[in-house]
Amino acid sequence: MGALASGQWFFKEALVASTIGSAMLPPVRITALVALETQCSPGAIEDGANQWMETAKKLKEAAEGIENRVKGVDKSTWTGDDREAFDQKISEFVRHLKTAAFAATLIAVTLLLYAFILFIFGIYLAVMATVLLAIAIAYLAQSWIPGYGQGFMAWANTFATTVGMQLRATAAQLRTVAQTAAGMIAALTGGNVAFQLATGSDTAAGDLLQSTLYSIDEIAISFVENKIAGGPGSKGFTGTTKGLLGKSFWGGFGYQTADTFGLSPSSNFRQQGPDTWGVPDGGKYANPIDPEPDIPTF
Repeated sequence: MGALASGQWFFKEALVASTIGSAMLPPVRITALVALETQCSPGAIEDGANQWMETAKKLKEAAEGIENRVKGVDKSTWTGDDREAFDQKISEFVRHLKTAAFAATLIAVTLLLYAFILFIFGIYLAVMATVLLAIAIAYLAQSWIPGYGQGFMAWANTFATTVGMQLRATAAQLRTVAQTAAGMIAALTGGNVAFQLATGSDTAAGDLLQSTLYSIDEIAISFVENKIAGGPGSKGFTGTTKGLLGKSFWGGFGYQTADTFGLSPSSNFRQQGPDTWGVPDGGKYANPIDPEPDIPTF
């Protein structure tokens, strides 16, 4: 993992601190629930971004290699309409590769930004959970002294409730960020497929259909795991990713559609397999948050 690998430990620390604190100061439960729902690994998302960047690099290298090979062919030894048709077809293919490389680069940047935002939120969550734990300890100590500390205890309850509600609101904003990221990935990958179709590719549509069919079992298992049997930080079903761009398109578009109708396959930031974000291969990535609206505010 990269520079953001330590991010998951901030979320874990926040969960431990807030859980302990909630046993002494009840309103801290709000923060504990937020910490429970947002368990994730920014470093895993960063790894996914790096894989996308590596994919973009390989696509660029392939395009450059093809161009160099074609340029090395002496035109005097092969002329005519067939040579012109060949050059045109190669030119289109190289353009497809470069477009795909550009899309992969933008997806990598999107995931990196998302991972960084989660990393910062994890730090903030851990700091606030630690502060609340200290206040909870003081709250418990005050409760042992009859007739004293009522003012502090009232303030502690109010402060813990306010912090918890603010964290809930921030987590909801992160959900919007995740939706935006999913939409961008869907637009980039779907746009690339459309570009290939519009410029003469006769395989892009088939790849999209094939990748969709390959995804059905993974989507179903992921849905069942997260909504019925999944626990915080569950890893999900990884499988083998096929049809990179097609899977990415339906992954982003499908999340947007399902979430609109309240059927999001992720009930928190659970770590999913590579198919969640249509990543080339390997890695586990954090999914967007789906906060419960009925968390008690005490």
